[in-house]
Amino acid sequence: SPCAYVGSLDMDEARQCPYVRSLEMSLLGTIHGFYLKALAMLPSYAARHHVRGILLAGHCYGPMDPVSNIILSTVWYDANFPLPVADRGTQAHDILDTLTMLRVVTSSLHGLVALLHANSGKHLPLHEILKYLCYRKCDLATMLQPYLHRNSPNPFASAAAAARHPQASAWATFLSSLAPTKLDQIRSLMISATANNTAL
Repeated sequence: SPCAYVGSLDMDEARQCPYVRSLEMSLLGTIHGFYLKALAMLPSYAARHHVRGILLAGHCYGPMDPVSNIILSTVWYDANFPLPVADRGTQAHDILDTLTMLRVVTSSLHGLVALLHANSGKHLPLHEILKYLCYRKCDLATMLQPYLHRNSPNPFASAAAAARHPQASAWATFLSSLAPTKLDQIRSLMISATANNTAL
């Protein structure tokens, strides 16, 4: 149950509460599951190719469901910021071990928290944000619909910054520029792959 720190707006102070820590741990486990689903949806040759993109920029916040957001962000990053040709031959193979996965999962959670902070228009206590993320299973697509195509502020800018996205500004601009028809096409592709349990 909540403790004395639970209503604190100071994130470090709020994290001293076991209740807040348990919410965070639950969310980290949920988000880790999204990454496993995303990897399963990519063809095996593509999954190997996109490991770098997943580790650096494959975040689960965005205009679609978390798994679709991970795939979209990974493919976008690899397409727009490929490894320089000179580095490709000597590149060590990336490994999806527990530490590297924890880092990207934690980055995604920070992005989700920042996105809710930015869209709430007020300072919500951390435990309220975490409870909402648990309730929504980290899927903010419906909540974000009214904010997607307004001129400013960009709802994804603070999320990308909090998640330490390597190209935060470009990623936030890309997300806010996606036309509704393009989002529908991407959603349809993802839903079809999920429903048929097939790789993209």
